Amino acid sequence: MRAGYANAGVLVGMNDYNGLRRRRMTPTARHRGAANLLVCIAILAIGSLLIGLLISSLFHRSLGESFRIACVFLTGLSMILSLILWLLGLHAAGRVLLDCGPTL
Repeated sequence: MRAGYANAGVLVGMNDYNGLRRRRMTPTARHRGAANLLVCIAILAIGSLLIGLLISSLFHRSLGESFRIACVFLTGLSMILSLILWLLGLHAAGRVLLDCGPTL
């Protein structure tokens, strides 16, 4: 028996899943992901601060309260945008057949 293949439902070998090796993230991909995360956090923080300053000046609220309102606004906006993009992608992809493998 070769390592990495299933034997009567029991996995053989480390880092295997149904006979397929797990792919590991390369250091370059990990660094790019970390850089993207930091850019997204910076954009959200700056956007929240700017919207908070606008709310503070328009409605005469404290800066802390305005920042919290801006964070709630941006969170809600991102959730709605994610839902819309998911629905558009679902519509474009059409029906997907879910293949669970052979039944026993």
